[in-house]
Amino acid sequence: KLNYVTCDGISILSDALRINSHLHVLNLNSNNIGRRGAFILAEALKVNKSLRKLHLVNNDLHEEGILGLKEVLKINPQCSITLSDNIGVFASRMHLDVGARKPTATITASVFSHEE
Repeated sequence: KLNYVTCDGISILSDALRINSHLHVLNLNSNNIGRRGAFILAEALKVNKSLRKLHLVNNDLHEEGILGLKEVLKINPQCSITLSDNIGVFASRMHLDVGARKPTATITASVFSHEE
């Protein structure tokens, strides 16, 4: 949290997440990851099956980055992702039901619009 990991740091962290099977909670709140960083992180989370909670509050993910993370939940339904206060074009709570035989996976998002 507040370590200014940014997109470059997420690349390194994502490499570690691909092989890590012990980490269950990761708090990356307020690290300026950005939408590109969200996509990099999403690719790692498709491989990592141990992470249960991911906090990405206030990371400038935009709608595209959030939707990329949403795809992770189809592959990795045991992970919950908190995304409040990210710049985007919609404000909602997104819920993704990945199927009756699997646990319900959710993304909680309170996204605000940023006009430049």
